[in-house]
Amino acid sequence: MNKRLIVQLSIAALFAIIAGYLTISWMQSYPEKGKVTVKQDINTVPVIVAAVTIPPGTLIDHNMLTVKEYLPDNKPEHSFATKKEVVGRVSRFTIYYSEPITDVRLASTDIDKSGVGALIAPGKRAMAVKGNKVLGLSGLIHPGDTVDVLATLRVDNNTITKVVLENLKVLATGQKLSPAADGKEAAPVDVYTLEVTPEEGEVLALAASSGSLHFALRHSSDEATVFTSGADSRKALSSFRGGKVGQKQEEMPSAGHEYEVEVLRGNKVNIIRIQ
Repeated sequence: MNKRLIVQLSIAALFAIIAGYLTISWMQSYPEKGKVTVKQDINTVPVIVAAVTIPPGTLIDHNMLTVKEYLPDNKPEHSFATKKEVVGRVSRFTIYYSEPITDVRLASTDIDKSGVGALIAPGKRAMAVKGNKVLGLSGLIHPGDTVDVLATLRVDNNTITKVVLENLKVLATGQKLSPAADGKEAAPVDVYTLEVTPEEGEVLALAASSGSLHFALRHSSDEATVFTSGADSRKALSSFRGGKVGQKQEEMPSAGHEYEVEVLRGNKVNIIRIQ
């Protein structure tokens, strides 16, 4: 091959390589079409959250808290920015892991001791009563549940069972202020701490000292008041007898006694007469 031709081809190849390199460098110096690089600083605010699950009635310390950054628009209402604002406060409800801590989840600032006292609503009282051991062993009732109270009393040689209080909050079962972590552990206790008004406390104390108590668990959203006339052995035995209950009751001899039972619901007193 002609030596001159070889030199010319070599020079052309060299210029082609240089031109390609320059073209690629020039294209890389511009952003891709449709893509715009925007450098923006995002403003965030600190929010105190739970580093562990905090049971109700717990005095909060530094180790239970951590800080997370939130966008200003996503910051929870009544939340806290520093641990100092939360340390020493008492939780009123269960605060779960990584949940933002807000003022409504904490007891009043004048309460600085853990325990049942921190869980009581203003104007209410905490009252411990002995319930049914079978109920306690079943683990049916947990702190935070609401119950109706049934009292079985002996009146004029006749045993009567009557709903005497409704929709009471269970503050504690035994020494537990919160349910078991797995939600399945039974609570072998027969002592329950209920949240009552002073008037309800009087009724509860009388019923507990005069007879035996049973608790009926109710749905947390059920706030309806139900009036009952109570039941005695005659009324209980007349149920499901194969005919109309009213007809069977007429055939049975009457004891000839009339009882009055007072049912307190807040500040209202209802008197129910039982034949």
